[in-house]
Amino acid sequence: MQPILSIVLPTFESTHGLDILVDQIRSSKIDNRKLEIIVSDDSNSNLIKNFCLHVDFIKYIKHTNTGNPVDNWNFGIQNAKGMYIQLLHHDEWYQDKSQITELIILLEKELPGIVLLKCVTIKYYRSAFIPNWCKKILLSKVKEILHFKNFIGSPSTVVFKNDKNFFNNKYVYLVDVQFYLLIFNKYSSLKCLVTNIKIDSDLNLFLNGSITSSLLDNLKKINNKECKLLIKEFKLSKKFILKNRIILYLSRALGYVSS
Repeated sequence: MQPILSIVLPTFESTHGLDILVDQIRSSKIDNRKLEIIVSDDSNSNLIKNFCLHVDFIKYIKHTNTGNPVDNWNFGIQNAKGMYIQLLHHDEWYQDKSQITELIILLEKELPGIVLLKCVTIKYYRSAFIPNWCKKILLSKVKEILHFKNFIGSPSTVVFKNDKNFFNNKYVYLVDVQFYLLIFNKYSSLKCLVTNIKIDSDLNLFLNGSITSSLLDNLKKINNKECKLLIKEFKLSKKFILKNRIILYLSRALGYVSS
């Protein structure tokens, strides 16, 4: 039986989110045949390997660290067998254990191209970033503004078909945005579902270990360079007409899309 969902966890020297996710799965009523958990380990130590030895439903794979975390993401995706894939980092987990089952039921019933979840940060503050109604409008009218502002969230909030969809490791900061534009174009004829299922992210771990934190000194320069690459790759300049700019500025005024 092919799993409905493969949760791919690219990990590096941390079991924090993995530990929470494992507890959620163990205490839920998930049919394990429908869910595949893949841990793709980029670590130098045996911390994660030793953790996975005690969890019978984890498929552990060791990735040779290339210095680019995106390669570890793609290695996990390449080994996934499920109909759908979700990339969940080691500082992320579901807000409620029932939501994993809810997502699997939704995927079985609707057979969408893409499912969007909500991103919530914890520790110092809590916020669901953008309301679903606003996200739906932006996706239907002006998803081109993603190269100005990522209103989707982290890769963990996007569930996509297992259909040779990989992240482009030539991008550094906007690697997630490039991927979103790619799959939105690829699955434009299929359903894109926006849900209330929430992914929690530990802000402490996120700030200390994210791609963004490692690029802080050169972030503006890298962002500008990759924005130009996206505009060229997806011909965004032709689509970003006056009407779309107005919607973007109204969204900023309402506080739903930051500058």
